Amino acid sequence: MKLKQKLVLGALSITIIPVVLVSVSLDTISFNAGRSSLEEQAKNQLVSVRDARKDQLETYLNSLQNQVKTFSNDLMIIEATKEFSSSFGKFREQADRNQPIDAQMLREYRENLSNYYTTDFVNEYTNRNIGEAPDMTKYLLPLDAESIALQYHYISANPESLGQKDNLTSAGDQSDYSKAHKKYHPHIRQYLKTFNYYDIFLVEPDTGDIIYSVFKELDYTTSLINGPYAETGLGRAFQKANRLTDPDGVVFEDFATYLPSYNDQAVFIASPIFDKGEKIGILVFQAPIATINQIMTVNQQWRDYGLGESGETYIVGSDNLIRNDSRFLIEDKDNYINALGNANLSKKIIDTIRAKNTSIGLQTVSTPGTQAAMLNKTGFDTFADYRGEQVLSAYTPLEFLGAKWAIMAEIDEAEAFAPTFSLRESIQNAAILIGLLVLALSGTIAWFLVKALVRPVKELEDTVIKVAEGDFGARAQVETDDELGTLSKTLNGLLDDRIAALAETERKNDELNESIIRLLEGTMLLSERDLTTKLPVSEDITGPLSDAIAQVVDAISDVLHEVNDIALTVEKSSNNVKSLSTVVSNSAETDFTQLEKSSQRLVKATGAMKKNAELATLCSDLTNNMSNMTNSAYGAVKNTIESMSDIRANIHETEKRIKRLGERSQEINNVVDIINNIAEKTHVLALNASMQAAAAGEEGRAFSVIADEVQRLAESARGATAQITSLVDNIQVETSDTSETMGNTISKVIEGASLVEKAGQEMEKTTNTATQLVEKVRLISDSCNTQSQVSDDLKNRSIKLQENARETQSKLELQSNETLKLVKNSEKLLESVQLFKLPERAKSANG
Repeated sequence: MKLKQKLVLGALSITIIPVVLVSVSLDTISFNAGRSSLEEQAKNQLVSVRDARKDQLETYLNSLQNQVKTFSNDLMIIEATKEFSSSFGKFREQADRNQPIDAQMLREYRENLSNYYTTDFVNEYTNRNIGEAPDMTKYLLPLDAESIALQYHYISANPESLGQKDNLTSAGDQSDYSKAHKKYHPHIRQYLKTFNYYDIFLVEPDTGDIIYSVFKELDYTTSLINGPYAETGLGRAFQKANRLTDPDGVVFEDFATYLPSYNDQAVFIASPIFDKGEKIGILVFQAPIATINQIMTVNQQWRDYGLGESGETYIVGSDNLIRNDSRFLIEDKDNYINALGNANLSKKIIDTIRAKNTSIGLQTVSTPGTQAAMLNKTGFDTFADYRGEQVLSAYTPLEFLGAKWAIMAEIDEAEAFAPTFSLRESIQNAAILIGLLVLALSGTIAWFLVKALVRPVKELEDTVIKVAEGDFGARAQVETDDELGTLSKTLNGLLDDRIAALAETERKNDELNESIIRLLEGTMLLSERDLTTKLPVSEDITGPLSDAIAQVVDAISDVLHEVNDIALTVEKSSNNVKSLSTVVSNSAETDFTQLEKSSQRLVKATGAMKKNAELATLCSDLTNNMSNMTNSAYGAVKNTIESMSDIRANIHETEKRIKRLGERSQEINNVVDIINNIAEKTHVLALNASMQAAAAGEEGRAFSVIADEVQRLAESARGATAQITSLVDNIQVETSDTSETMGNTISKVIEGASLVEKAGQEMEKTTNTATQLVEKVRLISDSCNTQSQVSDDLKNRSIKLQENARETQSKLELQSNETLKLVKNSEKLLESVQLFKLPERAKSANG
């Protein structure tokens, strides 16, 4: 950068920097002051809106509490509860023209209800819940016969359209229940419409049955103790209220999804119904979420309440879920959905918000403000909201019948501080305009000042350039009385002195160059390995250098003479070592060849020895097996001998028993003879009796019958004894034959036992011989194995010797190679030394 430019920039910087600093300071001070003022204003506005929403919400919740308390003590409700309770269990008996509803009708009712559950209800449910459809079978199956009948008449057979079932006053039957429904339903329905409730329930305290409902959803007639909706918000509200003993007690169940209302959010408030000190029912209101939403969205009049374009108020429960619609969902749904996606809310929740067109119970909000409110803190702060935008937020807690909410009033920070940004922009524009004016004025002044300073400097610069280019007569012509004039005169004097000194220096350089040229000529001869060269010595600076080089040359000559002598000696020694190495290598190679042949023969011998050992081992195993088989055979023969002895004994015992059997059969013959005698006598006695009975006439007729029967028995006994006699004779004949056969068998068994005993004696001798043979073969096998081990050891040692010989031969070859290298290197060393032309060596004193 030129001096002129530096001076201009410096002059401009001196004027612009203060302007910029003043502008920045003014901008910062005004911005902070404006921001503080606007923040205080926004805080007051948000706190005011927050407190107003809290007061209005508390007023409304208190009105709900008073209404449910008052309505539960209303005489009409007390009477309605008693009549519905008494007629609820009789509906099936009275509904069909005072004819009981039989099982066939109940099946038809259930089928009709099933169609309503799975078609009408599910279609509406899927429209509101991104296509998800629950399994309605598990909600239909638990219904008892009474619930089936009532739901059929008041829901599925109800001619009113879905969502308008409350328009039906009576089912048209003559049951006591329908009469009570016709009597009380219009009044309770009117109350619901007046106070904008979603539904009103009457529940029987002992069974938990919903005996009446205005809106007639799927929870109608079910039990809140063990029915399908016992674990819902309605069931919990009933169970809490049922535990109360105070007629004025009220319980509240916070926001939660409720399946009969198509899984929308539901809020329940309940109170017990007492009659003369006795609990007869539970009154439950399904509170209007729309009213709470209207309070918190200020009827969508956010701008009228000073909340601008981005301010809103909302409730967050202890589950971190919002209790009313977001302003941004109402006013700009697409950007709101995109903001939720950027805030990492799950796709399923985002799709549900889009389908239901509500953020109630779906949008998660967990910010420093909501967390502080849940800790019973009231305050004001700045942080990122559920969209990820920085907001100013006023927060406070609200508690109602055990439920805890955070009331939030917020506005975007960008909108709240928009006026300060506008003020900052105005200040910045003014600062830029002032800066431009100052820049123009200071630039003009700087131009004239720089022009007066730069001209003499330029003259000095031109003079120096001319001298540098070789014009030693150039001088500066600056005629001023300031510092630049003095500098010009000094520069001219300095140039005069410097030029004289340069002339003297040039003369001395010429002389030095001559000496250096002579020295270079001498060193050139040295570089050609002529160490006899003598260098010239001058009186200038090259003289000491020539002396030093001459001393180095002398020292190198002495060393080279010594190296030459050593090289000759090394050459002679290397040649001698080479000759010896050749002889040793040849001898080692011859030994290795003989050793290799011996090793091969030993390997073959070892292989043969191993085969003999294996054959001996195999023979040993075979003889062992033969010995074992012989022992087994001998044992079998011994067992056969013992078995033959046992057979002989058993046959003797059998022969004795057969003989005894023959003797017993003879005794049977004796008994048969006695029976025959008795039968003959009985026959004779029967004839005599018959004759006596015939003589007695009519009086003896009965005795004649007995006599005939006795005669027949005697004849039967005689026939039986004849058969027994025949059988006994046959047994005796067979017994005799069997006894004779047993005798022959015993003789042959004795002969077989004798032969087996002789075979056992011969087998014992064979066993002893086989045992001796096994022992001899075992000794042969052990000897072969020992010899095989010795052969293996010899083979291993031979292999080891072979490897050592191979390694020795390798080392000798390596030594021979190294010796060759040594010889070659000594030759090269001699050649290298002989390249130098050495002076004659000085003779020593003794030689």
